[in-house]
Amino acid sequence: MFMRIAKAYAALTDEESRKNWEEFGNPDGPQATSFGIALPAWIVDQKNSILVLLVYGLAFMVILPVVVGSWWYRSIRYSGDQILIRTTQIYTYFVYKTRNMDMKRLIMVLAGASEFDPQYNKDATSRPVDNIQIPQLIREIGSINLKKNEPPLTCPYSLKARVLLLAHLARMKVPDTLEQDQQFILKKCPALLQEMVNVICQLIIMARSREEREFRAPSLGSLENCMKLSQMTVQGLQQFKSPLLQLPHIEEDNLRRVSNHKKYKIKTIQDLVSLKASDRHNLLHFLEDEKYEDVMAVLGSFPHITMDIKSQVLDDEDSNNITVGSLVTVLVTLTRQTMAEVFEKEQSTCSAEEQPAEDGQGDANKVKNKGWQQKNKGTKKTSKSKKKKLLKKKPAPAPLQQTKQQKQKQANGVAGSEKQEWWWLYIADRKEQTLISMPYHVCTLKDREEVELKFPAPGKPGNYQYTVYLRSDSYMGLDQIKPLKLEVHEAKPVPENHPQWEAATEGDEDQEDSEGFEDSFEEEEEEEEEDD
Repeated sequence: MFMRIAKAYAALTDEESRKNWEEFGNPDGPQATSFGIALPAWIVDQKNSILVLLVYGLAFMVILPVVVGSWWYRSIRYSGDQILIRTTQIYTYFVYKTRNMDMKRLIMVLAGASEFDPQYNKDATSRPVDNIQIPQLIREIGSINLKKNEPPLTCPYSLKARVLLLAHLARMKVPDTLEQDQQFILKKCPALLQEMVNVICQLIIMARSREEREFRAPSLGSLENCMKLSQMTVQGLQQFKSPLLQLPHIEEDNLRRVSNHKKYKIKTIQDLVSLKASDRHNLLHFLEDEKYEDVMAVLGSFPHITMDIKSQVLDDEDSNNITVGSLVTVLVTLTRQTMAEVFEKEQSTCSAEEQPAEDGQGDANKVKNKGWQQKNKGTKKTSKSKKKKLLKKKPAPAPLQQTKQQKQKQANGVAGSEKQEWWWLYIADRKEQTLISMPYHVCTLKDREEVELKFPAPGKPGNYQYTVYLRSDSYMGLDQIKPLKLEVHEAKPVPENHPQWEAATEGDEDQEDSEGFEDSFEEEEEEEEEDD
């Protein structure tokens, strides 16, 4: 009370205290700020204490554990790549069971993923009408074995996924009710095939670490078939179809005019791009001008990868000398360009060396080349920035009149979803059919990227012939292959003497001498103290 009276008196008599009172509400000036929690009156009311406790108990002891438990149950069902663990177990079992998987068996195992089972994935649907439409597609496709009982590969959901996938590869028209299910399956296939590649690599590593002969590793052909199936799924093509069918407006009917031409005999995408503009236009004379421009736009946007390799042994005095048991590092430099960029440079170089016979003919060629460049301006930017390849849908009978947007979608192979352009890079021994280094998944190749592939050198000296593979997961016919020659020498004997070791020994002797001098000095001091 006395303190309050003193502060009130000071506020009335002292000008500074009065000013603090008017400004801060306290004669002493600004004070520390305090906060509180404003609760409704009914919560702190003693009459509602039982109700408040019941609400708190329901929220923190019932609702919160249920939410956390349901989230935990859903999360433990998936791996780090958002693939159902049950699917990984299915793939591991059948990949180990079937060491050499051909394409037909691989599609069968792929369709057995639990992502397509409505019991494990709510997005997967099963309709009563499937019992009528799926058998009809089976009869149209043919060559589907239904007698073998091998669950879950022969379950209804797996059979449906397999039939829709085969129909997509054959570019067959499916009923409208199944088209949405087919798109759902195609969106899942790239991630599932990557998971299958990981499973094969893990089994190969396990087989190498174990000395048991009963544990058989998957073959190199099974791994490469997985990568091939990814290309087929993205482009909607069967295994031995021509890569030229990836282009818009090129169908089976007019493909023979391109591949069986007497003068050109085009078999690959690179062969078609490398032609001169006039020869290319004559070869595709059966296409209308607008369709020809669509083909040129897609053709110029295809990637052209240049691969340079260099083998060395890091952390060694002689990095170029590969010895038995050393860790070999293969540095692979990938350079990405578009087909239009590469072959425009080549054509400009050739045209600079050759002199045109007539000025009019030279002007016409310049106009054609300029049209190629103008048409590919948009595709260059798109391929460099996004580098996205869209899932290609089977060609449906289109009406005679189409909008410009529909034609552009048809030229780019739109199927309702986008696919990022990725690559697999690995080293293999083609003669022994063994995998030397595990596949590296290149997901960020824009213009240039360096990748290191490491593997232990062979256990015996000699010359070894390996092969470096770069395989696309989106394009057919654009894989790169480079030979890799290794000359392995005997390991150097362990040196008995080394200059660094002698320096270290001299340092230890000097330290021992200094310690002995310190001990003798301490003994002399102790003797002097005793004499005193």
